[in-house]
Amino acid sequence: ALEGAGIRRAYALLDLEPDPAVCMAEAGPLLERAAESIARDFLV
Repeated sequence: ALEGAGIRRAYALLDLEPDPAVCMAEAGPLLERAAESIARDFLV
């Protein structure tokens, strides 16, 4: 479904932190980590 919309990959915060409450409380730092993964996957 994502590929049909032109989205090649999805990054879930739950892949970095399995506890949903922590994902919400620490969304900023987790998004920074996700951004590092995106940069590594697409820019390197």
